[in-house]
Amino acid sequence: MAKKKGKKVVVVNVRLPENIISWIDSLVELNVYNSRSEAVREFSRRYILKAKTKSNKSIGGEENSR
Repeated sequence: MAKKKGKKVVVVNVRLPENIISWIDSLVELNVYNSRSEAVREFSRRYILKAKTKSNKSIGGEENSR
């Protein structure tokens, strides 16, 4: 996936249960994702987009203008 210019990326450390890490690792081994980071980024994006679509509001409570 190509990086978009102008988008600042911030590193976030998270702690996850071993069973979730094992599941993510299996997706990486199956070449579904290139890395744990890529998998977690994609899961996060999908969750946020779904939540925004469902509520039509951003997480901060502002109207979604899209």
